[in-house]
Amino acid sequence: GKRLLKSVEAKGFRLVIVDTFSRSIRGDQLDVSEMTEAIGGIQQYALSKGIGLLFLDHMPKDTRGLIDPIQSVYGSVGKAAVLDTVWGLYKEQGKIGAKLAINGRDVKDEILKLTFDPQGWYWHCEGSAYDFEMTENRKAIQAALEDLGRSQAAGIAEATGQKINHVRERLADLVSAG
Repeated sequence: GKRLLKSVEAKGFRLVIVDTFSRSIRGDQLDVSEMTEAIGGIQQYALSKGIGLLFLDHMPKDTRGLIDPIQSVYGSVGKAAVLDTVWGLYKEQGKIGAKLAINGRDVKDEILKLTFDPQGWYWHCEGSAYDFEMTENRKAIQAALEDLGRSQAAGIAEATGQKINHVRERLADLVSAG
């Protein structure tokens, strides 16, 4: 950490991107006090000098559907506790998209839906993942109704693979929307 701070001071950097945390910060990542000490000083320095400090790190591969960047930080909770904002990129298996979850002290917690453009090599934000999924689920319900004709919520839930209580909510939304 001290070498990093000396370099930042000498060069006058305003933004520092460290790739990866695990290779740059020494100590036991499972030890709360070591991680708090390792990150705390760097964070305080960056705040006092108005420097943007971004650490890249890896997350567990299998999050079991949990989309929570704080819980996904590898290692001790002390590591995540010092950070002001945590972003987690969650790739959706079998899909070309991903979700970007943002959690922090001074930002609104949200989950964004991203799609990757292989031509331009960039991620595009589609907006709120919740709104996007709601739209996809509504489309699935509409398609099921076209196939089934008149149907009960249980039949639609079975046809779409959605939970029946969610189908009922989305049906009410669809009726309200006309």
